Amino acid sequence: MSSSKLKYNSNIITILLQTENYLSENEKESPMPGIGFGIQGEKPSRLIVIPGGVADRMGLKNDDELLAIDGKTLHGLDHLNIVTKLANKCVNRKEMLVTIKAKYLNKIKNINHSF
Repeated sequence: MSSSKLKYNSNIITILLQTENYLSENEKESPMPGIGFGIQGEKPSRLIVIPGGVADRMGLKNDDELLAIDGKTLHGLDHLNIVTKLANKCVNRKEMLVTIKAKYLNKIKNINHSF
């Protein structure tokens, strides 16, 4: 009988992001809530980080992989479903937990491992 070992992956982290208002490109006078990133692709979805936004200030980087929102996995969801989940969270809440697989972990800021 073989025994498997659980391996810690230090590149997977969960971060609390607070929404803030952004001006959309089309409607300069109508701020929209957001967390400072978009996504591209699916399975995995990779981040496109807005310079100076919440995600950027927390140290998230372009091409980090989005794994979960508020503890719910995104595994198997297509791009449209993920975008819809993100949009609904941004409109209805002031903050959300995002779990990512960081491309460059040493770049992540404000990580606090104490609870």
